[in-house]
Amino acid sequence: MIARSFNTTALRSSSSGRTTVKDPEPQSGLYYHPTQINISRGADQPNSQVDGWAISFLSKPSSSDDAVIAYVLPTNTSQSQDAEPADFVRANPDRIRINPAGWKIVHEVLKNEVVPHDDLLKFEASTRESGWAHLTDLRHPLMPGRIATPENIIASVAFTDGQLNVESYEENKSYRLVTGYEGPIQMADSWIEKLSKRFESL
Repeated sequence: MIARSFNTTALRSSSSGRTTVKDPEPQSGLYYHPTQINISRGADQPNSQVDGWAISFLSKPSSSDDAVIAYVLPTNTSQSQDAEPADFVRANPDRIRINPAGWKIVHEVLKNEVVPHDDLLKFEASTRESGWAHLTDLRHPLMPGRIATPENIIASVAFTDGQLNVESYEENKSYRLVTGYEGPIQMADSWIEKLSKRFESL
């Protein structure tokens, strides 16, 4: 069996007639845009292109590749290219590939625009005085006082004397954009709004 590597072209259009699809979970804020995926079959063989999806927080594809937060890679079966992307990512979370440039912007927005103004983070800091507060994914509701699993912690921020230290913001490398049993990312509406505005400005 020949090993494959994947990379993506710039998001533009799809000859298959596919169109942008909104994720059915309102608090994901995600949209799936048709794109082309380059498949490298080896040094001595030409690359081939197959239909894939680009994931963003924008309802329309952006001219900037940085607006893409991740790509959905197809499987080896043709059916995977025709499947509804929202269903496909839930069934195949291992086919998600983060776009580093877009993901960096996500964390910039969370650090600089969400952390300083989020009431829940402020409340946690004020009640515990010192420690770490976690920006957690809402797909797994928690009981009061419980800490989310690593794959559901997006990032963490330290607080001392009841005050959040924005510069201590730390991305959680174990976070997963999609899990097979809980689906894609879910966030507060205010977070999604800030992310959408930032990506719209690219």
